[in-house]
Amino acid sequence: MEQEIQFTNYACTLKIKDELPGIITQYGEAEDHVYSWKNVLLETENFEEAKRKFHLYYEQIRKTTTIVKGSAIRLVADYTEPDDNKKFNDIIFDIKSEDDVIKNAVIDLSLQNEMSEWKITVSLYGVDDEHEAKQGDTDE
Repeated sequence: MEQEIQFTNYACTLKIKDELPGIITQYGEAEDHVYSWKNVLLETENFEEAKRKFHLYYEQIRKTTTIVKGSAIRLVADYTEPDDNKKFNDIIFDIKSEDDVIKNAVIDLSLQNEMSEWKITVSLYGVDDEHEAKQGDTDE
């Protein structure tokens, strides 16, 4: 879709039901293996609608489970109520499994105000070991 010196954007073939396709971004060279995924879920001028949908998406993500390499995966995060006085509200879900088949990755659900419009996005990206150390004790 787009190529710059430091990144390349690709159209994603994974499609969330009733949503537009997301974007996969590759950072650096292909051999660096640094990627992220992002999908816009909602764009609206109505904060109350955005707030309601933000909570709905939180619940859907929180209840999502899957199996990766034979290990059950669950997503863990506390809900934070959006505030229309803040331009940016987000919830970071840690990916938990019995044997850590997925390390250093999070799901980020964000609600932000951009030029009088509220936008909800969901992203998957890698994090550094410092984040892991801070989040390591949040098991539910």
